[in-house]
Amino acid sequence: MMSLVQISFMLLCYLCLSEGKISEYQLESETLSQCESLRGGSSARQQDHVPQCSEDGRFRHVQCSGAGGECWCVNAEGAEISGSRQNGSAVYCLTSCQLHRQQALLSGDAPLVPQCQASGEYQAVQCDSTRGQCWCVDLEGMELYGTRQNGKPSQCPGSCEVRSRRLLHGVGERSPPQCSADGSFLSVQCKFVNSTDRMVLDLLHTFNRFPKVFQTFSSFRQMFPEVSSYCFCADSRGRELPSTGVELLLDEVYDTAFSGLESGRSFSQTNMYRILQRRFLAIQLAMSGRFRCPSPCESERSAGALAGNVFVASCASDGGYVPTQCQAGGQCWCVDQTGKEIFGTRQHGGHPDCAGVKDCTSERRQALSRLFSSPSGQVPSAKDSETHPVPSPLSPCSPQLQQLLLGTLGESLSERSDLGDILAETIQGMFPSGAMALKALSLASNPKRLQENLFGGKFLGNAGMFNFTGAVGVSGTLSFSQASLANNQDLVQLISAILENGDFLSTLRQTILLSKAEDSTQLGSVLFESAQSGGAGCEREPSALYVPSCDDSGQYQEIQCQGSECWCADRQGQEVTGSRFNGQRPRCPSRCERERAAAQKVVNIAVKHAVNIRVAFSLPALRFYWQSQQAASVEERPSLLLGYQPYRPQCDAHRQWLPTQCHPSTGQCWCVDEEGGYIPGSLTSRSLRRPQFYWTIKYSSIVLYVQYVSLITAVVVLSVCFQSGQFSVLQKGSSGGAWCVSPVSGETIQPATLSPSPSWCQLLTDRGQSVVGYEPECQVDGRLFSPLQCDQTDCWCVSQTDGQELPGTRTPRGTGKSPACDSPQCPSLFSDITVTYGDVVCRSDVIGGQQNCDLICHLGYESTLPVNMQLLCDVETRAWVTEAPLPQLTSVSVSVCDESSVSVECESEESVSVQVSWRALLSDLPVSVLPDLHDIVVCPAGMFSSGGVCSPCPQGSYQDQEGSDFCTMCPEGTSTNGASTATQFCLCIIGHEFTTEAQKTFERLSFLKASSGVYRTMVFAAEGTTLTDVHRFCQDECTQNTCCDGFILNQNVLSGGTIMCGLLSYPDMLLCSEADWDVSGLAKANRICGAGVTYNKLQKQFIFNFGGQDFTITLPTSSKNKTDYQATIIGFQGIYLWKGIFSLLNSPITRSQNLNQLFVTLYLILSRPVDAVKETFVALDSSAVVVDSERDIPSLHYWIFKHQFSAQEAQLWCLKRCEEEELCHLADVRDESSVYFTCALYPDTQVCGAYDKPLRQACSPVLPQQPHTAHTKKVDLTGSVESFYSRVPFKKMVSYSVRSRVNLRRCQPEYVLCLTLNSFGIQTCGEGERTTWRVQDCTPSKVETGVYPLGWYEKPVNQWTKSPRLCPSFQLRVPSKNVSLSEWRLLDASSTLVDPSVSTFDIIHISKDIAEDLDRTRDWCLSGEKHLHLGRTDSAVRCVLYPDTLACGPSTTTTGGQDCRLVIRESALQVYLHKEPKAALTSVFIPAHGTLQGSAVTTLLGSDRKTVRQFLGVPYARPPIRALRFVPPQPAEWSGTWIATVTRPSCLQPGAVESSASSEDCLYLNIFVPSGIVRSTAVLVFFHNPSGAASDDTASLLDGSYLAAVGNIVVVTVNTRVAAFGFLSTGSTALPGNAGFQDQVAALKWVQENIEAFGGDPRLVTVGAERSGGDVASLHLTSPSSRGLFDRMLLMGGSVFSPASVLSVSKAQGQAEALARELGCPPSSDPEQLGSCLRAAPAQDLNAAQTKLLSVSGPLQAWGPVVDGVSVQGKPSMALMNAGFHRADLLLGSSAEDGLISRAKRIKNFEELQGRADSKTAFYEALSNSLGGDEANAFVKAAATWFYSMQHSPSPAGYNLFSQALNSATRDLFIVCPTIKMANFWAANTRSNVFMYYLPEDTAQTSADLSVPLDVHYAFGLPHSPLTYDLFTNTERRLSLQMMTYMANFIKSGNPNQAHRVSRVAFSEAALPPWHAFQSHPEGDSYMEVEPGLSNHRGLRRPQCSFWADYVPSLTASTGGSETGLCRGTDQRKGTKTFLQH
Repeated sequence: MMSLVQISFMLLCYLCLSEGKISEYQLESETLSQCESLRGGSSARQQDHVPQCSEDGRFRHVQCSGAGGECWCVNAEGAEISGSRQNGSAVYCLTSCQLHRQQALLSGDAPLVPQCQASGEYQAVQCDSTRGQCWCVDLEGMELYGTRQNGKPSQCPGSCEVRSRRLLHGVGERSPPQCSADGSFLSVQCKFVNSTDRMVLDLLHTFNRFPKVFQTFSSFRQMFPEVSSYCFCADSRGRELPSTGVELLLDEVYDTAFSGLESGRSFSQTNMYRILQRRFLAIQLAMSGRFRCPSPCESERSAGALAGNVFVASCASDGGYVPTQCQAGGQCWCVDQTGKEIFGTRQHGGHPDCAGVKDCTSERRQALSRLFSSPSGQVPSAKDSETHPVPSPLSPCSPQLQQLLLGTLGESLSERSDLGDILAETIQGMFPSGAMALKALSLASNPKRLQENLFGGKFLGNAGMFNFTGAVGVSGTLSFSQASLANNQDLVQLISAILENGDFLSTLRQTILLSKAEDSTQLGSVLFESAQSGGAGCEREPSALYVPSCDDSGQYQEIQCQGSECWCADRQGQEVTGSRFNGQRPRCPSRCERERAAAQKVVNIAVKHAVNIRVAFSLPALRFYWQSQQAASVEERPSLLLGYQPYRPQCDAHRQWLPTQCHPSTGQCWCVDEEGGYIPGSLTSRSLRRPQFYWTIKYSSIVLYVQYVSLITAVVVLSVCFQSGQFSVLQKGSSGGAWCVSPVSGETIQPATLSPSPSWCQLLTDRGQSVVGYEPECQVDGRLFSPLQCDQTDCWCVSQTDGQELPGTRTPRGTGKSPACDSPQCPSLFSDITVTYGDVVCRSDVIGGQQNCDLICHLGYESTLPVNMQLLCDVETRAWVTEAPLPQLTSVSVSVCDESSVSVECESEESVSVQVSWRALLSDLPVSVLPDLHDIVVCPAGMFSSGGVCSPCPQGSYQDQEGSDFCTMCPEGTSTNGASTATQFCLCIIGHEFTTEAQKTFERLSFLKASSGVYRTMVFAAEGTTLTDVHRFCQDECTQNTCCDGFILNQNVLSGGTIMCGLLSYPDMLLCSEADWDVSGLAKANRICGAGVTYNKLQKQFIFNFGGQDFTITLPTSSKNKTDYQATIIGFQGIYLWKGIFSLLNSPITRSQNLNQLFVTLYLILSRPVDAVKETFVALDSSAVVVDSERDIPSLHYWIFKHQFSAQEAQLWCLKRCEEEELCHLADVRDESSVYFTCALYPDTQVCGAYDKPLRQACSPVLPQQPHTAHTKKVDLTGSVESFYSRVPFKKMVSYSVRSRVNLRRCQPEYVLCLTLNSFGIQTCGEGERTTWRVQDCTPSKVETGVYPLGWYEKPVNQWTKSPRLCPSFQLRVPSKNVSLSEWRLLDASSTLVDPSVSTFDIIHISKDIAEDLDRTRDWCLSGEKHLHLGRTDSAVRCVLYPDTLACGPSTTTTGGQDCRLVIRESALQVYLHKEPKAALTSVFIPAHGTLQGSAVTTLLGSDRKTVRQFLGVPYARPPIRALRFVPPQPAEWSGTWIATVTRPSCLQPGAVESSASSEDCLYLNIFVPSGIVRSTAVLVFFHNPSGAASDDTASLLDGSYLAAVGNIVVVTVNTRVAAFGFLSTGSTALPGNAGFQDQVAALKWVQENIEAFGGDPRLVTVGAERSGGDVASLHLTSPSSRGLFDRMLLMGGSVFSPASVLSVSKAQGQAEALARELGCPPSSDPEQLGSCLRAAPAQDLNAAQTKLLSVSGPLQAWGPVVDGVSVQGKPSMALMNAGFHRADLLLGSSAEDGLISRAKRIKNFEELQGRADSKTAFYEALSNSLGGDEANAFVKAAATWFYSMQHSPSPAGYNLFSQALNSATRDLFIVCPTIKMANFWAANTRSNVFMYYLPEDTAQTSADLSVPLDVHYAFGLPHSPLTYDLFTNTERRLSLQMMTYMANFIKSGNPNQAHRVSRVAFSEAALPPWHAFQSHPEGDSYMEVEPGLSNHRGLRRPQCSFWADYVPSLTASTGGSETGLCRGTDQRKGTKTFLQH
């Protein structure tokens, strides 16, 4: 009684839970599932059985007791499957989906049969084939609200997405979960909590309304100062895992380099969440030693252990499930990657082999990872590759990369064996993808800064020291214990140290790039597979790598291939034996064969493990019993009494499904479709008798499996059966064909010949193992089976007739025993010679001359003999010793093996139900118990069957088909001639009198069909008959027939071609007008307007409808597409109506309602209430309709005749028809005739405007005429949310068509505008794209779409209307400009480079509904005059436009020149490059001035020619002469036309002789613009004063044409004032100084204002200068006046750290006074007077005077920039140290040819011309005194003399050595070492790129006497100039081309290796070797040596620079500036040497 109460209580709970799952919004509302709740209660009460739950909270399908010995199966609610309990043996259970499916199949009345995956889980998408609808389901098979749609959804929402959607609908906490890309829950979940009241922040609305607040922590704290975050680990259902919650405070979180990045669509895509996630995982690392949350396996293991479960999951070190799982009690089984048990692998007392268990998705991901990093996978059974590829440099398989990985991690890996896995988890947790990792690495200036960016501060380092102060709050469930933390302290610190290792981070970057892992989300595995593989994977060719192919559901595809070999694979990925082929695709098993093999596997499992599988019925539930055969006696083996054979699919000879499937044990049969899907309602139960006769088989409505339709002959085939009920092996068809079938199932095996007739045993022997799995043995005659059958492992007994195994006889061959299967030597004991459904077998030993025999019945059948009855046969007499059992068996045909059964079931406490079934022959049953067999009476046409008697049809009805049990009423006005004669058709009667003409006149209508009315059909053979003849015949027949109102004329191809004439009488409706949208081919309709041919799949017949009459026909079966016949079967069809009908039908006498009208009315009323139909529509106000008679509006028209329908009925019918027609939106019933109503159906023609039309235009339908009684379908907004819509990733629609507009109130005063679109048109301004370059205007529109969930949403393409021509017309608008393809070049694949990292682009999608004309679409995109590539998506044509991504590099061919390719971000269908204009424009308008007139020149580089426009001598300031000398530059004054074709003089320089080549009027610039550039081209502004030869009167020019042509950039060279003219200063306002520096600023400002007119981009300006000009130009990095004027810098021999870069005010005053004295100015302390005197001096005299002074002074006394507090605010070194600098990419370098002596060459030459030869000695002395700078003393000079070996003899050779040593010392001090120092500083303190070069001495030794430095020559391409071409070799010219490419790349991208900053693409090393960035390294910093090899080196002039940077400062400090040693007259050389030794 107690057990009944408990069962009742459980059922009640189950009902309650079931009720709770009606709505998905109530799912997961509870913390614990039903299983988890029961588990907790059972564990607390210490019960023997504690429920075992999976990680997601569901019941495991196998439940076991506490000891694990007894196990049983449960359903989804945990209820035990009756009879499944096993003790001491393995139990095999079905999943809840499989149970549900079986129940649905066997109940017969289930509306839907669920579809299950191979793993047993519900398929994510379930479909109803009858309705054509599909929907998504959850793990429990419940429909997800809002996912139902027509066709299959492209993607189902994950559990996290479902939770998020519920929040949008107001269900649950207002903090949405964080979801992954596949819709599942992220393992780390975070929410925000108010620290005062602990309320959860409404993140749902806050993030949508204020997305920018979540970009930085500071902005978030400003808005929510009292809010902290709470993060925890979540399981697969998003629930918080125990003891994982942590409160993370936000007060001290830094704003990082990522803060400026745009937030994603959800909080989980923000930098804020990622930092919180990393911090939380860092705490997990400190607590658990793993940088991740517990995995599902670990969560299940923890919960199981805590509850004391008999099963505790086993997990691997990475958290995954171990393939083999075991529990207490000895049961083990295999699981997949998700922990799901694999059916059939459970064993008791042993471990199954789980090595073959694979997961396609995981295996494919691992294979691809190995392919990209260290491929090591290979296909099973594939031959190993014998070749060993040689790894390419820096490839994933390169030794360098392997060594670098092992080198950076080797020592760490040796410390902890699991460090690699932990570090992989860390990389995985920190970077969501490879692209994010690259972004993080690029934004970090150094490794420590990277950690701060990732963790929002020094959190990881603090975690290693257990310092969580200010970062972790007190609220949380995680318990911090120092004891547990201490074990992981070293680990956290080690991880932190590795992440600060620069080499490791560089390796990580290279690995991502080389592995193409930008989109990978498994960075950890990619990195460490590269590190740990050791190159093993590189031992195989890529062709030897096997990458499995998976379908959309993640299962293995049917055919797998590797190279040229292909094979079939099962659902587990295992190769199907014998299916491998080379060079061709194999023929794989069909679905029917696969499912049959799977069923056979179940049988094999049951037999192998001694398990019997039984199905029992207790309707309506289906129960599965799994019972052991291991028992001591027969009584203890219920499986022998209740056993059965499981259902195995039956396939035909073509390997397809038989239309009728049957279960051999239950006897139930059902119908299936062509895919094997169950046809609802077709299930039948087992018959009470086995069919014995032909008629029984034919007309039985119960035993369906004995008849089917052959797919070959298309005729009905009646199977031949024996009296036993089994099939005859040989079956014959009516057409003479024959085939062999299985005698048990009737399954077709193979075609057969009629003679000789094969036996079943012979057939199986010929087929081998393909049918039954073993090769059977036959008796001598071949007709019967040998009673003993064996395979490789077992032997067993079989029935000799059908070969079926006899239960309980299987014996393993390993035991050495064989079953007793001998045949009895006595004749049959029974009436039959053989026993049906069993057999008699005897033991082999004969005891006492007697055989001991037993009767063994097949599974599902029971012996009718007494229990344990033995049958004894006397061998000698061959007579049975045992008396015949049941004497009546000899006379009554009752089978001794019977399937009769008695079932007893408790229905309540008071009653039981008993079901008794038995089997008997019909002849043995009394007639009274037989069913009514009236259906065997086949009545002829004109009669019907009633009570087993054929009776004629009564008057007024007819029957034209035989075998029917009813008659059809005649149409009104017709009748039969009485009941005495069997009548097959109706005749017209005279019900009224009227007069007709002698010949009726007929009118052909536009309609093609009549729904009814044809009462007589005449068919003519087309051969010998014309359509005209039949037309005339029909006219005559209809004229003579008084009931004929018209006829239908039809010509078709049936029966070889026929012409049909159907006479019409009283048609009720005409349809299919020639103008209707389905007839004209515009779209499909829900009707048949062609031949009216339909195909009956069940009966496999074609039915042809002709005017209401159906004809069953046979058509050829060569085509599977039955719809083809609709269009091809009819050649002509027309309706001809008698004109007199319009008066006749209008007569009152014919208006009486007939049966047909009554049927239609009843159908409309009974099928759906009238009000319900009308409620679907709303009356349309005719004034709201726009009438446009010129527009061709698609429509469907019907004539509804008034003699059958009233006005209300006609309207109701029309509305009903519109309701059924999917494309119908408006129905209009027009009363325009006295005879008929017109029903007109229209699609949705409503248009509410478009983007380029008024948005608020009224939404009005457009009709061709004014409606009469029109109704429109209502828009129902209460239905499901169609979640299959995807958000379009574009912010703006340039052109679209609006169908409807709805204003939805959101909250006061906001509204949400919902626009329904006819077309998406043109979509621009993409969201989430890594680009800021736009072609279209992307300013915010009036409609806010940028905040999720607002935006544009699009249906999946498969949900788009299949009838676009029914939609309002909308076309691609005309391009803004005419496009001529002659201006564009179509590129092939060899002319492009694909680089996904390209970040400067614009994407435009043109919806495919307006992009059918691809050429027009292409022209529209080309009108933007940008480089373009065209592609396609499912829904649009994709135009990707680029500004200028043409990447050029030196050609590797012998012709030289360049190799240029267009860089695009993805592969494309077509790529177009804008050609260069034929004629380069040489005039440019300058605002506020006028027109610059330039010239065009052609540059020649190898075989390449390019036009460059030159604008020479362009003034950027007024001439600085007379009063403007020494004054800052003033704006230029010119107007009109400026001739910019001649070179202007350069500025006067010291040492320049008087000539026209130089002048004080020199503030000009030169512009070089290559042809073909687009706007926004990068610009180089290079400050250079040409210095021609002393005798040259022609102005020199640094020609920038070659650099502009090679780099496709704009080059600007600028003259500026130098020396005294530019930097003379007295420290007062009269002579403030720095005029030369301000010249550079003025030039940069001019470029900013005007360079766009030349095609340059003012935002991409690189400042360049050489030598001392570089010292001055470097000051722009620290000057406030230069802010915003440039973004990159190129310094060639100059540096801000040069000791002579800036002068003090006092030194500048002294230089000014010295110059004044030299010019003879009167002494004066007044700066004004001094300035007036110096301005009055002639320019040449002033230049000569400053030359003379410079010839006897050193570099420290040269005129230069002065600290004025404005332009130069202080010493540059101090400004840099105080972070007062502008961050810019920097490329700098120096040359061995450079030096202060070489720079002063012109000064020395000038002095020699003046006759002052002694100045040379004075200059050398000044240089020597400058060593060490202003603070140096004699000790420094002495040390430098010794270090550089400047001691020399007084000989000329010794003097020459001294000169070289002095030049080297001053070059190091003033040029090389300051350059290195600046590169070091810039690399360490900015995030900018730094690159350095050096021109070595061997390269600098050239025979050319060059006035321009050699590195400048190379950079500007001057070796290619005709003026200097002969001075250089081909090798040097190639080196110049490479240097120009480097420089151009740097100017454009900030990186000499990359042609664009938006792309990382690089040319081959052969064309352009990689230039390593300047980075700190123990061996010195990297730089590029400019020599033909272009190699990278380290440690440039390291000892020399260490001398000046380290030793000299310490020497100066220690000597204090004393010169005592020199004053004493100590030997300088000896004293110096002694000091250095000291």
